[in-house]
Amino acid sequence: QMCIRDRAEGVKSLSEMLKANESLTKFNLDANNVRDEGAVFISEALKVNKTLANLRLKQAEIGVKGAKLIVEALESNTAITKVDLRVNRIPGEEKKVLLSLIHIC
Repeated sequence: QMCIRDRAEGVKSLSEMLKANESLTKFNLDANNVRDEGAVFISEALKVNKTLANLRLKQAEIGVKGAKLIVEALESNTAITKVDLRVNRIPGEEKKVLLSLIHIC
């Protein structure tokens, strides 16, 4: 697990690494303040990454906007088999809608 000190720059740098990655299969950002701003960068990386299978974003302070971006990015990513978005800032009804859009756990 990684701990990001400068949230925006840290997530942006890690997302750039994910874009170029050809071997990493699991990425854990649990309990980091990724927030919606960081989810923008992660969603862009997910659109091009072809090897990441497991993405952990539990307790990452991601809201509805960020979660929607990640879910939309998953439409073009066939490698991901697990995304953990538990304990974020996503209300119950919105969470149900987001879960209905994806077919991974």
